[in-house]
Amino acid sequence: MTPDSLSLVPPGSRRVDGTKATVYITPDGVIRIQAGEVNRPNIPIVLQPTAVERRGGFTIEHLPYAKPAKEFPQEERYKGRQYIMENLPEGYFDFDLNNGNYGRLDAGGWVVIDPDAIRKGRAL
Repeated sequence: MTPDSLSLVPPGSRRVDGTKATVYITPDGVIRIQAGEVNRPNIPIVLQPTAVERRGGFTIEHLPYAKPAKEFPQEERYKGRQYIMENLPEGYFDFDLNNGNYGRLDAGGWVVIDPDAIRKGRAL
């Protein structure tokens, strides 16, 4: 991550763990910083950025905040996962849809948070 990309992170933000990206929960949502391109499926069940920037080999996405499923009781997590699986378009499959990779928006809708959690193609 470059110092230039860190300048986008406002005071009061907190860093959370990410496998491929550095993620910050900000007062206004989420900033996700990843080296290279992000292959985010452009389908309704996947959380979409409100803005995307590219700086010095990094992709910086600004996203709405979705509370991760792992922060909900088991019954709620199950309902959320079931909703996502029922609403995946044909040709997409669960690649890594764990409790940290999907969540619920403030408005109540369940979405896939991690762009690598589902993939297009045939399941392995």
